Formats: sequence, structure tokens, C-alpha cells
Amino acid sequence: MFSNAPSHDMLRRLRLFHEGLLLFGDLHERVRFVLDPLSGQPVLPVPVYALEVDDLKLCLPDDAFENPECLQVSGIAKEINPNTEEACDRHMAYFGKPGHARYARIDVDSIKRLDVVLDGDLVRLANPFRKHEGALCKFANANPESIANTCERTLGTRPDKPLVVGVDPWGLDVRATFGIMRLEFATLASTDDEAREMIVKILT
Repeated sequence: MFSNAPSHDMLRRLRLFHEGLLLFGDLHERVRFVLDPLSGQPVLPVPVYALEVDDLKLCLPDDAFENPECLQVSGIAKEINPNTEEACDRHMAYFGKPGHARYARIDVDSIKRLDVVLDGDLVRLANPFRKHEGALCKFANANPESIANTCERTLGTRPDKPLVVGVDPWGLDVRATFGIMRLEFATLASTDDEAREMIVKILT
């Protein structure tokens, strides 16, 4: 799907993070976010002032002031309704109760890392597994011990009570007691069947 495209590495990197530093106006705040299954854009609870600025930047990871190689997501925060948007439910599933009452989707203008810039149009991608993501998560969660073993083997940390909460073509999001861990597939999965195959491989 994107394995031969210049955008592949940026899109893969975007999915490695769920915490970042939000810069808006003269202010900044450390935030936790998810990617909207319908648009591929970041969704997060925000302070009111973040909705009033013309543009903002989400830096990943959250050490942007000391890390020149961070991923910089530029765009505008558009308020969304947490009662109707599935991405807000997703954020709750990943992180629990939000720190702010208002949610926003960042309409991405561009993503930059070093001298590479990716246009926002290439970021706005629906998760092809969205309709069957629940079933894929259930499939992956059939053996929590295997999830914990894989996290320990590939990431160096063994989580207690790991739970797969997200599946996309690049890999799995695993909720642990201390945050979200990312398990990447060896190759992109383009179909539900390929995703299941990748899940079996990564958890074996």
C-alpha cells in the first residue's frame, strides 16, 4: 500500500507516538492523542485557547525543545463533539478520563521531520480495518501472555494486563498500565486477513 512510497516512513513514525507536545500561540502543553479512524488525523482533549489560534504544532515525541529530529505535525484544531465522534471514544479507551472537557481534531496541513515534508493530504487516510477493528483486537487479545512476551522481547518492557486497543496496517496499539506500547508489523497489512496473519506472526 505504502511500502514503496516516500510517505511510508512518516506515516509509520506518526503511529509510533501517542504522547506529544502541543504548541499553540505562546503556550505549550504535553498531550495524549489518538488517530481518528476515519481521517487518520490526531484527536485529543484541548484547552479552550488551542481552539482560538490560527495554527498549532504537535511535536512527537514530547521532548521537542531538545530534539531536532522530532516529528512536527502542523495544522488547525477543529472542535468536535465527544458525544458523536468515535475518535473521542477511542481516546477514552486508550487513556481513560480526559484532562479537558473539549475535544479537537487537528486538520493537518503538513508533517515535517528534518528536511522531509509530507503534505496533509497524504496523512488524511482512513484506517482500512475500522469496521472490523474490534474483531481484530479480540483476535489479538486471545492470549494476553503472548502480548506481554512480545512487548518484552521487542520493546524491553513487560506490561501487566496488556490489551490490544488498536489495529492498523502498520501494527498494534497495546494499552498497558503506564501508557500505550506500539508493536509494529514486519510488513504492511492491506486486508483483514493479512492483518490476522501479521498478528499471528508478531505474537508467536
